Amino acid sequence: MIPKSGSWFSQTLRPRARANDLEKSLSKFVHSNASERRVLIEILAYCGILQPSGRAGFLQSLASTEHQIRDRPPDHTNDWKYPAIWWRGADGVNREALIRCFPVIAGMI
Repeated sequence: MIPKSGSWFSQTLRPRARANDLEKSLSKFVHSNASERRVLIEILAYCGILQPSGRAGFLQSLASTEHQIRDRPPDHTNDWKYPAIWWRGADGVNREALIRCFPVIAGMI
């Protein structure tokens, strides 16, 4: 089952939701374990599909390794990789990146 983009995000995730919240929410739609969902979320963030506000995904701009390591929120319990570490529910899905990377899926939602 593929979730409907706008309604799924607005009904499922609050604006301040983080990648952990998205991972738990995806368990209802994607038959997988938590580790697999984490990898999926990080791939979508790398592609810019889950693009944090004010930060580019790797398709838009390359970030140096030093930048990736230093550009971290003050929350030390957040172990997501850049840029997924900065994604929030209010950021939603970058539809342009979704269409560019997965046009068939984008046409379904």
